[in-house]
Amino acid sequence: MLALKDNRKIKILFYIFVLLSLSTINFFKLDNTINKQTFFSINKIEITGTNKIDKNKILKKLDFLYGKNIFIFNRIEIDNVLNRNNLIKEFKITKYYPNKIKIELKEPIFVALIVKKQKKFFLTDNQKLILFNEKFNEKLLPTIYGVNGEKFFKDFYNKLKRNNFNLEMIKNYYFFQINRWDLILNNGLLIKFPAKELDEAIILAKKLIKDSNFKNIKIIDLRIKGRIITQ
Repeated sequence: MLALKDNRKIKILFYIFVLLSLSTINFFKLDNTINKQTFFSINKIEITGTNKIDKNKILKKLDFLYGKNIFIFNRIEIDNVLNRNNLIKEFKITKYYPNKIKIELKEPIFVALIVKKQKKFFLTDNQKLILFNEKFNEKLLPTIYGVNGEKFFKDFYNKLKRNNFNLEMIKNYYFFQINRWDLILNNGLLIKFPAKELDEAIILAKKLIKDSNFKNIKIIDLRIKGRIITQ
């Protein structure tokens, strides 16, 4: 009988030991999970590349990221915030484990001014319109005139750049609905470009500007192929 009672006591002690062991293991597992979640929670967002952009406003719109797991946060939500800002041309998001996100921004370049519906805008190199703000007006920019000129400007602008035309000389751009452009330079010279074979006309215009024989000319008309009309 004593042996039987001793066996029962041993069994009871064994079961108690097993239950305590399982509880301890579960506790450590839960505690370990909590530590991991805390360790990999985003607690720092760094933004670089801001000159015109208000960095604090961007950070405020991204505060939903704090506390999110760095492995599984929703990238689309960040994209939506950044893409809505016209002062952001490009961005790159990098994770720095265990809990930091770095966002590198690239701002667009302001290439011209344009007036639409009695409001002045900056036109950027990625064809975005930014409402004019004096604090962004870092240098004297040329103005675009002509209905919907901003929609056709990129192609003309890129051809000027590709042919190394000095953009700093340009005071105003004039767009005509037949897809043709005129330029007025800072010295008052008016250059009339053709609608077709524009690259050749730009190269010719560069040569004429440097030619001393055209020093006192006020108008160079290149609209007719093979002819240079001056005034």
